[in-house]
Formats: sequence, C-alpha cells, structure tokens
Amino acid sequence: MLSAACARQGVISEASLRRQERLLLSTAFSPPFDYPLQPHPNVRSGALRHARNLDRFLASPLHQPSVEAFDATLEWIAREDPNGDRSIILDSGCGTGRSTRLAALAEPAALVLGVDRSEQRLERGSSAETPRNARLVRAELGSFWRLLLAAEDGRLA
Repeated sequence: MLSAACARQGVISEASLRRQERLLLSTAFSPPFDYPLQPHPNVRSGALRHARNLDRFLASPLHQPSVEAFDATLEWIAREDPNGDRSIILDSGCGTGRSTRLAALAEPAALVLGVDRSEQRLERGSSAETPRNARLVRAELGSFWRLLLAAEDGRLA
C-alpha cells in the first residue's frame, strides 16, 4: 500500500491504478439506476430565475479562498503540462471525487480537475488514491467558473 504522502503527490504504481480502476468502475456503474427519465418540473423556472440574476451575480465579489485555490490550480496545470498540450476536464461539484478519479483513469492523457465547495465531501473521498493527472480542489463553484471564463488562457474557458 502506498503511503498517504505518495498518494498526495500523485505517485501511484500501475498495479495500484488498475486496482483502483476496478474498484471505482464496479461501484460506479452497478445497478439499480434510479435516475428519473424526465427532467424535474421546476428546471425551467429555476433556470429562468438564475438567468434574470446573472448580471448581479457576475458583479458580485469573488470568493477569496476560491481565488487562491484557482491560482494554485493554474500552478499545478503549468507543472503538469508545461507545453499546454493536454486537454482539461472539469468535474464541477465532484463531491467525494469519485467521478474525477474515474475520468482521470478513463482519460490518462488529460488533466482532470474535480471542484467542490464542501470540505466534508472531499474528505470522505480522501482515502482513495488519486491518479497523477487529477486534482481535487475545494472552491466555490460560481467563483471558480468565473475565474475560468476570465482566464487569459483560452484552453480553460
């Protein structure tokens, strides 16, 4: 078993990655699937309400801890992809990070960012090994998205 320090640094053996992949895939895609086949009846009204408030939201101040998390994420991207050749996958509201890990395993050539504002949810998944091409970030999603859209690097927008 790899140490927690190695796992945090993204140093994971190939065998460990495969074991993690089997575990994640077996639990992520097992029945029953109880998702509704129709959208919730309030989706339209909720989307319209948010659209009416968009200007006010965009004018509000950014959440400072999320700005710091975004800056640290840009540094990680620059270290992991100095040439800017890799695709970036964003898993908004990643919860425990399980979907982020699955995406990273499925797309090893890409960088995968899992973002959630809940420290408790992220901690619930912290015992699982995270592939080197994935990063879990605690940030408020609205601020993180605004920073992504405002980034000069067009790959992030």
